Amino acid sequence: MPDAGLSLAPKWLLGFAVVLVLLRLLAIALVYSQVAYEIMEQSSADTNLVPRVALRTAYVAACALVAAAL
Repeated sequence: MPDAGLSLAPKWLLGFAVVLVLLRLLAIALVYSQVAYEIMEQSSADTNLVPRVALRTAYVAACALVAAAL
């Protein structure tokens, strides 16, 4: 966004659009990651909630790190 000059839309609307795009990208990532989750959970015998949440969180953090590096 330009720092100076007249804006074509209010700043709150631009911020709202950015938030909606990020939510959409998160939803897409979660859908496409289901295959990877299934593969990871088959290899681990733990069926408890805490290890599954930790594994998924680590996977999403690793994907975000790789995406940010690109």
